[in-house]
Amino acid sequence: MYDSIEFGKYLNSLREKGDILMTAVCDGICNTSTLSRIENGKKEVSKLVQDRLLGRLGVASENFENMIFCDEYDRWMLMQEIVKLVQHEEMDKADALLDRMESEWNIRKRRESGDDLDAILELQFCLCMKAQIRRYQKADARELRDRYYEALSQTVIDFQRGDTGKNTTERRYLSIEEINLIIEYCRYLPTADGLIYIRDVIGFIEERFTDKLTKAKVYPKAVYYLYLLENRNGLVSREKNEELLKLATNAIESLRIVSRGYYLCELLDMKIDLIEKIAGNMVSEWKAAGADFDVIENIDTEFEEHYGNTDEYTLKAQYMWCRINRYVLEQIYDRAGVKSYMYEFCYIYADMEVYCIEEIIGTRRKMLGMNLKELSVGICSDRTVIRIEKKATKPQRYIIHQLLVRLGLSGEFSRIEIISPDTEVHEMFNKLRTSLNNREFDKVDELLDIISAKVDTGIVQNRQVLARIRACSMYRSGKIDGREFIKRIKEVLEYTIPYNAAVADTPKYMTNEELACLQNILATKLFVAPEVRECYDALLKMYEPKEGKINNYLCMYEFVMLPLSSYMGDCGMYDKADEKDSIIYVNALYNRRLMGIMGSLYDMLWNDMQRKKQKIAMHRDIAYRDELKRCMVLSSLIKKKKSYRFYHDKLRDSEE
Repeated sequence: MYDSIEFGKYLNSLREKGDILMTAVCDGICNTSTLSRIENGKKEVSKLVQDRLLGRLGVASENFENMIFCDEYDRWMLMQEIVKLVQHEEMDKADALLDRMESEWNIRKRRESGDDLDAILELQFCLCMKAQIRRYQKADARELRDRYYEALSQTVIDFQRGDTGKNTTERRYLSIEEINLIIEYCRYLPTADGLIYIRDVIGFIEERFTDKLTKAKVYPKAVYYLYLLENRNGLVSREKNEELLKLATNAIESLRIVSRGYYLCELLDMKIDLIEKIAGNMVSEWKAAGADFDVIENIDTEFEEHYGNTDEYTLKAQYMWCRINRYVLEQIYDRAGVKSYMYEFCYIYADMEVYCIEEIIGTRRKMLGMNLKELSVGICSDRTVIRIEKKATKPQRYIIHQLLVRLGLSGEFSRIEIISPDTEVHEMFNKLRTSLNNREFDKVDELLDIISAKVDTGIVQNRQVLARIRACSMYRSGKIDGREFIKRIKEVLEYTIPYNAAVADTPKYMTNEELACLQNILATKLFVAPEVRECYDALLKMYEPKEGKINNYLCMYEFVMLPLSSYMGDCGMYDKADEKDSIIYVNALYNRRLMGIMGSLYDMLWNDMQRKKQKIAMHRDIAYRDELKRCMVLSSLIKKKKSYRFYHDKLRDSEE
């Protein structure tokens, strides 16, 4: 999570906590000597390699904010463009870029040397993307099996075609990329062999993947592919159907916890089919009794009380829950023009929050009004800074680290909110965020005190994030008003950057934590405070230009743009607000991120209602109550109680 030294410490901490041998982490990527040097901070590796090593230990790279040098950044941008093209079914363009990547980067020749760690992972990326394209083009099973085998064997080096699944998984720690390739490979094996593999893979995921987001990226797919193989084999046993029903329920729950939709529609259809097989004639009786599952009018304010996914509910209630959610999701996907069924696995390779170091240094220096001398003194020469900003040199990392620190940044090249090698601290921080979102303010205060005692608060970024969360907790619990909250957030922001620089009309680079400060001020909607409009202007100018590469910034785009679009609506800019909400809505569906969708849907609905009141031409023909029902069902699906209650109350009030 950090520079080469801190990343090594964190990697070692994760490995020792899990009592995992070096060979299990590095096998197929590098030798144990190289891994030892990485853990000791004596060898620097690319983000690509860092992510795979962390992936072997079950850590999701999606949560990281990353800075990389321009040469690596250009390569990363090309890979992300390929991911986007496959997602959007522009297969010819993706195929051409893959050919260019393989030839211009000389990947196969570099791969033969065995010492180029990046080449191993780059070739695997090329091979698995090519396989997706060929699958989309309806290549036969033998070709696809061979392609997935070749991709997998790049890092699972002694993987043999005759291995059982357990031989492949039990002695290894595999990343989600590798598990995904095994799942794809299984699909094209003879049924009996595929079933052995996929069952062992499911056991591996259940045992090894404790990170909820990591698990959600492969567990639902593995369960669904098991169902496909069993279907191919013939589902006849009630016991087997009940086992699969339990797996489907667990897989859906794994998605609900992290607000993701990977293979969600497939799993809902799977569960519907299994309940129909198990319940038999009872399904006909349910329908005869008037249970019309696929009609929006039958969703009411008692939805969550009557229906659910787990065994707490009757089989009929689970069946209706699946049918209603499937119906609502199909409407939501269809409206956006996005397929509800998964035909690609680009979400596993999609990456976010990656920035070019050289561009950061130049942009941040000018943003802070620093001249070359002020930045370089005691670190390097003025000329070195000029060459860095022009991407004409790549100095040692310790120089970059010092420059970044002087610019008010942490100096770590890859980091999440809290800078600490202690894995328990990061687990507590995740609980802290959940507690804040759930408005459990006593628990927030308790966790803040514990974390503050465990982390290095001499690091300004640690103090900043903890102080901001404490201010948010106080504001949301009513202990301070909006004006006091804005005052405190401005003070927190200025731990690392002057407020005036943050909102000035200049190009900017700001950390996610600094951006969160501006977003928090904007979200108060305290219109009498000039800071609200200043933050609106600054955030809009920063994030509108990112829309062309939105996949690379989608997480922060959602976080920033949802309150921005709400502010636009409040100011009567309904068309502009709809434009931003639509961008979030469509791209969130492509990436199976369910959190921002209901907010976008409601914002657009609210804008339409304002148009109607003001006798402005309506842009859409969507019934108010029906849309509230969709938002209510969706918020229930991803277990957002506060949002569910909001839409529930709106729907109830509309009946009066």
